[in-house]
Amino acid sequence: VDLEGVREAFEKLPWVRRAEVRRSWPNALEVRLEEHQAIAYWTDIDSEDAHLLNRQGEVFVAASNADMPWYSGPQGSAQHVLARFGEFNRALEGIGRHVVCLTLSARLAWQLELDNGMVIMLGRDSENVPVDVRLAQFVQAWPEAVQRLGTQVAVADLRYQSGFALTPEPPQQPVKGK
Repeated sequence: VDLEGVREAFEKLPWVRRAEVRRSWPNALEVRLEEHQAIAYWTDIDSEDAHLLNRQGEVFVAASNADMPWYSGPQGSAQHVLARFGEFNRALEGIGRHVVCLTLSARLAWQLELDNGMVIMLGRDSENVPVDVRLAQFVQAWPEAVQRLGTQVAVADLRYQSGFALTPEPPQQPVKGK
């Protein structure tokens, strides 16, 4: 038996991350499989193909209908996006929200969609005011801002050095005839 061929055959299966195959005397094979553990859906912004992302930040092709966040970014950026996802979620704990969709554009600008539907436009990282600093300032100011605004926010634009802009949800249109 070609051990390398058997290993490669196992690793071609969608949910197999790594396979180890060795002979076991006198006439058996020992196979150890490591399964991919999907944590998010991944879309490569260059091809728009949807795949899965595992805990190691590796993109793999398989089918799933699990309830997981969506990440997207340029090819080769999956590990970076995965790392920033954790950072952004920790920062948002202060307002009781979490990211359900995280996008890194081709221009390296960040956009977050939260569990309540609000979109946060972080923009690009800069030396003057990094995105994590802008997000921390937003989280600190959010309780007072939402109290003053008195309505749901659709978009929070944090691309400014010394503040942010909020776009309120459009008002509900009354249904005619009622």
